[in-house]
Parts: sequence; structure tokens; C-alpha cells
Amino acid sequence: VVKTVRVIRLFRFVLKLRTLITSIASTLTSLFWAMILLTLVIYVFAILFAQTVNDYVQHPDMMSVVMTEREKLAADRYFKDLPTTMLSLFMSIAGGVSWEEVIAPLISISSIWAWIFLFYFFFTYFAVLNVVTAVFCQSAIDSAQSDHTMMVQSILDDKEAHLEKIKTLFSHMAYDEEGGITFSMFEEK
Repeated sequence: VVKTVRVIRLFRFVLKLRTLITSIASTLTSLFWAMILLTLVIYVFAILFAQTVNDYVQHPDMMSVVMTEREKLAADRYFKDLPTTMLSLFMSIAGGVSWEEVIAPLISISSIWAWIFLFYFFFTYFAVLNVVTAVFCQSAIDSAQSDHTMMVQSILDDKEAHLEKIKTLFSHMAYDEEGGITFSMFEEK
């Protein structure tokens, strides 16, 4: 606990680092809700894609299109079950895997499923993630401004305290005939 207090005191002197840390800390609630939102979007689309691909894999005779061996491997790799599908969808928007690899089994099944995947990709990548980024930036800016305001208020409070000390000092000093304070009078006090 004592070490933590010392670190916090050190942060007071490193204003930029303090601003960054408070900005990051203030965005944690936004991060939580952003993760919830992104998880829900991914979950809904993962259910659709996992169900479609697994229906095709389990009943290929009911479909008019035959998947190549490469597409079957991709289907197994990216759409094996719901958690795997969710991970694949997240990786496709986060840069962990090329969305071109993930869409290949869906193109084989139907172009409609490819268009739905493209809608998912564009919606999450360009709409959801941009809004989340904007919320993070605004939250960090608000936090930094709030912290700056607190620092200015602290400086003003310190200034007022110093002014009171100076007023008290001068009120205890005797004045000369002209109503002023000489240097020798100042040295005495």
C-alpha cells in the first residue's frame, strides 16, 4: 500500500503519464460495453453461419453444390462449432485471418451467404468499430479535460493558500511612517 502511494505521488510530477493513465482508466467502462456489443453482433452472425455450414456438411446430398476439399477443410477450420465460428468472425475483422479464407465455404454454399458475410464484415468493420473508436476517443478526451481542470483547480487552490499566508505575514509586520514595509523590517520577521 505504501509503495502504491509513493507511485501515485510520482505520477503527480509526471503530468503527461498521469493524463494517459487516467484516460485509459476512464475508458475501461466503454471497453466493457464495446466488448459486449461486439460479442453480441458476432454471436448473432456466428449462429447463422455455423448453422448453415454445419447443415451443409452433415447433409451434402441435399445441396446442389459440391464443396472442394479445400473448402471442406476451411469449413471445418472456421465453422466447426459456435465458439470456433465466433473466433473466426472476430479474427476476420481484427486481422487475425483473411476474410477471404473465411468466406470461401460460404461462397460454395450460396452467394446469398457470401453477401450476408460481406454485410457482417462491412457492418462490424466500418460501422461498429468506428463508433466504438469514436466513443473511446471522446471518453479519453473528456477524461483528459477533466483531469486538466482538476489540475488547474488545484493550482488555483494552492495560489489562494499562498496568498493567505502572505497576507498573514504582512499583517503581523509593523508599518513605517509612510505605511510601507522596509527590507530591514522584512528581515526581522
